[in-house]
Amino acid sequence: MILFDLLRNDENLKDCLKSECEENGICIEFAPEIDRKDILIIDIDDYYIAQGLAKTPASIDCLIIQFCGENKYTLHLVELKNVQDASNRSIPREDLRAKFHTTLFNFMSNRFRQYFNDAQFSFTYKLLLCAGKVENDNIKIHKLAFLMNIRPIHFYGKLLFINGFPPHPTIESCKK
Repeated sequence: MILFDLLRNDENLKDCLKSECEENGICIEFAPEIDRKDILIIDIDDYYIAQGLAKTPASIDCLIIQFCGENKYTLHLVELKNVQDASNRSIPREDLRAKFHTTLFNFMSNRFRQYFNDAQFSFTYKLLLCAGKVENDNIKIHKLAFLMNIRPIHFYGKLLFINGFPPHPTIESCKK
């Protein structure tokens, strides 16, 4: 897991590595068969806030890097939303798209291109919006059909779509 070692040793990322991807009562869960050593989580919001920029760019909550074997990785770009109403009013389309765009083009393709554009690694990309209303132990799932109207993002010759999930989705194993 060469990529994990490189990322862990990068001084610019050390304070942004987390053990969980969670915010405002919503979190990502992992299938029991996944060894947590095969997961690395970067808090993208924390990274940009720590930069002290005059204007902090819109960015996703977490980048979950999942080791799938032989220098193959799945990159889960995750935005977590605990909202009253998961419609256009609560989750503006362009703001949501901008968060993923910043992470793909600024964070991964610019600032940390030495890792995410390294030919020795093979990447699969998954863009996830996890949204719903979570209060205490009550979860209300919202329809996320509006995601179908968000233009896909062209990234290295691929069309990436934002996929909607209810709160607390489970990432499955990518090893075959």
